[in-house]
Amino acid sequence: MVDANWIDAVAAYLKRLDLAVGALAAALDRFEALPALTGEGDPSEPAVATAEASAQLESLLEERAELLAGSRVEGRRGRSLRTVLEHCGEAELLQECERIAARIEEQRVRTISSFVTHFHLAEASKDLVRILTRSGSSPGTYAGPGAIRAQGYAGGGLLDEAA
Repeated sequence: MVDANWIDAVAAYLKRLDLAVGALAAALDRFEALPALTGEGDPSEPAVATAEASAQLESLLEERAELLAGSRVEGRRGRSLRTVLEHCGEAELLQECERIAARIEEQRVRTISSFVTHFHLAEASKDLVRILTRSGSSPGTYAGPGAIRAQGYAGGGLLDEAA
């Protein structure tokens, strides 16, 4: 069994972790709204806030490692907080840990989605020029060289047909 001080430290850690995930979620909300901004505000602010929130989450990894190093369940150290909490019978903290883990996963998916979206938005003008000039070169994001031509797309054709 682990001591009560360790359980209290884990509870405090989970609260800080939840706040950090909340800060990341708020920063991602602002970052996702960035394409809709109409010249208001600093466009780099959401990116900076997202980076700061991510750094805050990363800083908590060290604390988690210390908590795990200080945990002893039946003479063994735990490999994850969830495992230790499960062995200790701390169902409430385990449930909180699972909830926060799900939120972290959700924010991870949002972060990747935002990156992909902003990557494509940054490349949109190049893609438009490529289409308008009937350039057959592949954008190179998902398909290999020549994959677009192999599908019968030569660039510019859709606009020609629309005219």
